[in-house]
Amino acid sequence: MLSARIEKQLCHTPILGDLLIDDQENTKLVDDIAAAQEKLTKRHWQISGPMTGDNALPTQGEAQQFEQDIVDTEPHLLAVIRSNRMRHERRPLLLYPQDMQWQRDGNTLEVEFALPAGCFATAVMREVIEDLSDGDADAHIDQ
Repeated sequence: MLSARIEKQLCHTPILGDLLIDDQENTKLVDDIAAAQEKLTKRHWQISGPMTGDNALPTQGEAQQFEQDIVDTEPHLLAVIRSNRMRHERRPLLLYPQDMQWQRDGNTLEVEFALPAGCFATAVMREVIEDLSDGDADAHIDQ
């Protein structure tokens, strides 16, 4: 879902029928693009994406069709989800690390930041670091 939104340049742009989510997991349906964009700009709310389950997508209209088209491309995965009675949930599409600081000392870069529970620092660092290895694996890449 995130890849599709990035590809269509909709990562920071709400669609009618989207669900915004705050840090308490409250959701708001987008029925006014300008008002939703204002909430996103202040970063108190974010566009949410589905953790697909066996219940219906809670988005509406254009956003629901966008999400359903993507879900429909994975019928085998959806069958597993439904057979295990997994419930649909929503998660923010983007992550904003808090209190980010960095310090460089020669060839060493020390990075510090805080993340909400359930988020992974490795995902943040993957976005921060440019891979120039031409496919060669560094034996210490995970340290």
